[in-house]
Amino acid sequence: MYTDPMLAITYHQAEIQRAMVEAERRRVAAERGAAAKAERPLRQSSDRTPIRRLFRKTVAS
Repeated sequence: MYTDPMLAITYHQAEIQRAMVEAERRRVAAERGAAAKAERPLRQSSDRTPIRRLFRKTVAS
């Protein structure tokens, strides 16, 4: 079976380009997620649910 070399090269270039676009999309999404996480205020102990307060007290002592 004959495989056209130019077609193979074009196919691989398209796959590389697709992978680069996907990696860039994941990088941007990760940066946005990190920025959103950094902007959120830190949780206060009063924000915790009662079960978490109880668990924290029993484990810490």
